[in-house]
Amino acid sequence: MYIKTSVKNLLWEQFLDGSFNRYDILVRFDAICKSQAKEEHAFDLYCKMDSIRVPCSPRELNGRVTEFVRIINSFSVNGYSLDNPVLVNKQMHLLDGSHRAACALYFNTPLTLVAASTPNTPTYGRDWFAESGFTEGELGYLDKLALRVLGTPQHIEQELKRRESIRQELCDIYKASGTNFGRGKFYQQFDLLKLEGQRPIVERFDQYKICDKFPEHINVLDIGSNTGFMSLYIAPRVAHVDGIEMTPSFVTIANKAAELLDIKNCTFHNTRFEDFAALRQYNVILSFAVHYYMKFTFTEYFQKVDSMLGTGGYFVLESGDLEAEDKDFDQKIEFMKSLNYEVYSSGSIKDDGIIFRRFVVMHKLPPPVVV
Repeated sequence: MYIKTSVKNLLWEQFLDGSFNRYDILVRFDAICKSQAKEEHAFDLYCKMDSIRVPCSPRELNGRVTEFVRIINSFSVNGYSLDNPVLVNKQMHLLDGSHRAACALYFNTPLTLVAASTPNTPTYGRDWFAESGFTEGELGYLDKLALRVLGTPQHIEQELKRRESIRQELCDIYKASGTNFGRGKFYQQFDLLKLEGQRPIVERFDQYKICDKFPEHINVLDIGSNTGFMSLYIAPRVAHVDGIEMTPSFVTIANKAAELLDIKNCTFHNTRFEDFAALRQYNVILSFAVHYYMKFTFTEYFQKVDSMLGTGGYFVLESGDLEAEDKDFDQKIEFMKSLNYEVYSSGSIKDDGIIFRRFVVMHKLPPPVVV
């Protein structure tokens, strides 16, 4: 499952040493603005940039413009396809997808991202345009575009400092908590936050085989949400996420991370699951290696889960260490099946390279028809 975020979040990650590194997105954005306003020569600046960036014949360049117009029209009519992610590296620097990023900026739609392991960072900052023969007038025009999209130099400096300050604060709070869940790192790794963690969220969701179970209208409950990164990964895709976490410092981290990512449909509750009163009925409930921390027996735990999960919903249960906490994992599955659930998917996972875990996704069936 891809990372979903706002285009503004992506743009704020395109800075190197305090300078915006993707003026090419601004050129594409300008071409969209002019073409939508039916201006003549809407693609002149774009054509100059692209013919320098990748030299080509006039015919090939015309083909690039035609393809760009096709992308613009597709956004205008159909919006952005979440199944067509833009490619970034682990630093969230854009590698491929600048046309889609510019369209998302113009049409005010979110983007989905997929991170690659390459450390390469394409460089299309202001200096590239100056060294590529753009005139002072053209550079001045690009600066006005940057002002329009990103704000004044003072605003940019303040925003970059704010974002870095929040990231540092997240690390400081986590370190001060004294937790060892992540063995010196954050327990959960969410690439968009650029914080190193032990368990990579995107890879985990791919293995759980539930990527299609998060449509926009649903409510999700994350039991034992830790620092909230899993909840924040899911939140842009759904109506609302409630995260339950008993450790106060983790809830503080989750709320500050939500502020950094400008996510407003995620609520973190500093309480135990045993004491949590459901605020709504849920379509998906997540339980990642936390059930054995409860004061409940597993029977009591699952009965409370069942009371909160709507018919047709999904319950994702991940085991702890199979040699310690969850030797009876098969019996737990059988118990859930006895309460009118079926196994939707199951498997094993060792994403941290340390603990071998099993997982099962249970589907809640409609009540049996009484004849």
